[in-house]
Amino acid sequence: MEDEQQITKMMVLKTIKIKDLQSENQHGALLDGISTLTNVEKIIFDNVQMNENTADKLAEGLKNLKKLNSLQLKELTNVGDGMISIVKSISNLQELEEIYLVNCCISGTAVEILVQNICDLPKLSALDLSNNYLANGGKEALCQLVESLNVLPNMRILMFPWVDEVNDCLVKLEELKSMPQLTKLGLRKWQTTNSDARILSTLFAKASLTDLQHLDMAETCLTIPVTQATIWAQRVDIPTECLKRPVTG
Repeated sequence: MEDEQQITKMMVLKTIKIKDLQSENQHGALLDGISTLTNVEKIIFDNVQMNENTADKLAEGLKNLKKLNSLQLKELTNVGDGMISIVKSISNLQELEEIYLVNCCISGTAVEILVQNICDLPKLSALDLSNNYLANGGKEALCQLVESLNVLPNMRILMFPWVDEVNDCLVKLEELKSMPQLTKLGLRKWQTTNSDARILSTLFAKASLTDLQHLDMAETCLTIPVTQATIWAQRVDIPTECLKRPVTG
């Protein structure tokens, strides 16, 4: 507890990293004083015990961190609608270059709010929403996110959440042509089939993703053999050693 209280007094602090903390009481003082740490540029919370109330408290503190350029929240599995508050709070942080909200209870509503405000984040180059299942209204929110890609010219890392039905979103991935410098793309758990892979092959070829180094299609419905996956990757100019193979059981 004393360590967290001391952090709130360190006005020159630029990085906050908390990992594997399972007691909410231990980070309470930090959340209470985080809004005063106006020089912070990077925040990492990884596998930290938080509920909706503490997520709301974090969101309120983030509003004042105008120098923040990297927000990495991972494995926050009990924050509920608190993630909506967090997404709202970062919408005006124009220095943000990286947003990682991985397995953090992201909802369709939170994604819609992000899409509405993404044009206000001109420096954004990494957006990772992977391992988040969008339930009710999720398909529409995911499609909106894909359609918004043309306002993100600096994007290098783009990892999508997943929904049960992605056919409509697949076609819209043609928007990737607006970010030829993309190096990492994630479609993990997208319910893509072998026929969808052919659609993706055509779309990726049109997009000219010559800098793409990593394509995550793990846990999809693809059943093509490794040899065919290799050929497919070569056709869209993806280095085969960087293709993360789907899990086919």
